[in-house]
Amino acid sequence: MWLVIAALLALALFSLFWPQYIQYRHYARRIAELDRTIRREQALIKNLQIRQQRLRTDPAFLQRIAHEMGLAGPDEVIFRFVEPETNRLPYPSLP
Repeated sequence: MWLVIAALLALALFSLFWPQYIQYRHYARRIAELDRTIRREQALIKNLQIRQQRLRTDPAFLQRIAHEMGLAGPDEVIFRFVEPETNRLPYPSLP
């Protein structure tokens, strides 16, 4: 008789705490996912801050970025090559 009561008590406790355990696991996975997202965003911010600092302090880097955007200095000429199969520029042009 005591064994049946103990089993019923264990079953009742299990049924009470199981939904909270499932919810805890869900929240733990969500927290881990958000932590990964935060780390990715922080790395992106750090990279952008480094690029921003280089744009302020490194003239060669600034010139390279300007050339990638299709800009030229007063004594420079930019040649644009069109890819034959698509008739498009291999890089986006400026508006």
